[in-house]
Amino acid sequence: MTAKMQRVQGDCGGSQKTEGQGSPLNRQWPKLALVMITLFIVVAGCGPKGFIRGTVHLGDEVLSNQQLVISVSGRSFSVITSSAGGFDITGIGLGSHELRISYLDPKTAQLYTGVMQVQVGIQGAGEVNIVLGAEPRDFSEKLAAAQRQLASGQWAKARQYLDELASIELEPQEVLALDMTWGWLYLQSGEGGEDHKQAMEHFQAALQGGGGAEAQVGLAGAAASIGQYEEACSHLEQALEKESTLELVYPKLNDGDLRVVLATWYMQTGDASQGLEILRHRTHGASAAGQTIKNALLAAFGG
Repeated sequence: MTAKMQRVQGDCGGSQKTEGQGSPLNRQWPKLALVMITLFIVVAGCGPKGFIRGTVHLGDEVLSNQQLVISVSGRSFSVITSSAGGFDITGIGLGSHELRISYLDPKTAQLYTGVMQVQVGIQGAGEVNIVLGAEPRDFSEKLAAAQRQLASGQWAKARQYLDELASIELEPQEVLALDMTWGWLYLQSGEGGEDHKQAMEHFQAALQGGGGAEAQVGLAGAAASIGQYEEACSHLEQALEKESTLELVYPKLNDGDLRVVLATWYMQTGDASQGLEILRHRTHGASAAGQTIKNALLAAFGG
């Protein structure tokens, strides 16, 4: 007798054949069908979907009634914002996504972009507010943009700007500034090892290129990052001797802040008395953040 054949259609298409009702495979078919349907759903991307709803800002104003290109983990959408600057994208897979928004001002031809990570669930991605910034055009703008990305921990975006700058012909002062920023990128984003070595190489290159006190600060930071506090103190002392009122653009530290850092490093070497002397008498003009650290150290060490 010829076995009866049956066909089962999955939610996302496709089919499977099974044998006659009397076979062991036929008796297990309900379980197998469930497994197969689940696999089809996963592979075909037919699982539960969420949405992203948010508001786009350009500076302090919402970007109303404007066309945007919105990319969600590489999938692009053309969207026109509402009068309140809102947008709504549906059919987004659950999980973490990179949300990237681009807006080309039709009047000035200036490109504005914004990037953020969002976590999409069945109930959406929560309240999404994204502020667009002008894409930098020249060296100064791109370097400043890279430094802003460093300050916010966006290493990949910072590296993108630095790679762009490294690919063009630069003036000596621009090369110096680029070396300094590369040094801080490797120092802040890495965990020692090769990254520390790369940071040291860039700071050394900056020092040889005329970086002076700022390059010495970078070398001090690199030494401190691997626990070499005596060497770090030496580099920072040299930097502070070279310029009586040293102030860094990136990282944003003034002379008083740097002396607070120096005091903490002396304490790390075991020389608490030197650290306290610096905190008491040599940290004038420290920023609010520097003052907070100074006061905490003085309180902790009986100053």
